[in-house]
Amino acid sequence: MSIYYGLHAFLLPKLQGELRTSPFTDAVQYYAKNTISCGTDTSQGIGSDLQCGVMSFVTTFTNIVYSLSVYVNFALAQMSTGVSRLKDLAVGLGDEIGAQNDQLDRIAPKVERADTKIRDQNRQMRHILGK
Repeated sequence: MSIYYGLHAFLLPKLQGELRTSPFTDAVQYYAKNTISCGTDTSQGIGSDLQCGVMSFVTTFTNIVYSLSVYVNFALAQMSTGVSRLKDLAVGLGDEIGAQNDQLDRIAPKVERADTKIRDQNRQMRHILGK
């Protein structure tokens, strides 16, 4: 049994346990199954087995990190798009509020004049009716 397989057996369950509910689990499982395979030929000695195991582990780990970074970059791009849309909506809402405030400023004096006329007419009607 090589060091790679020992590290693989030790670390993969931990990685899968931490990422079990995340979208990265598929990447971890894919790279765990599709790693560099080291032969069982012992004629090259323990050093080559160790080197092959370490290289295989490093390759697997690098591929997992790359998959994670691709996913994170994709998620950040989606967040950026969403924030940009929210900003555009907020700017549009601000413009609409400004336009409506201008309209209210234009009609406020007219409303005050109409209110004054209605109060005066109500007062005159009460006086005429004798109340």
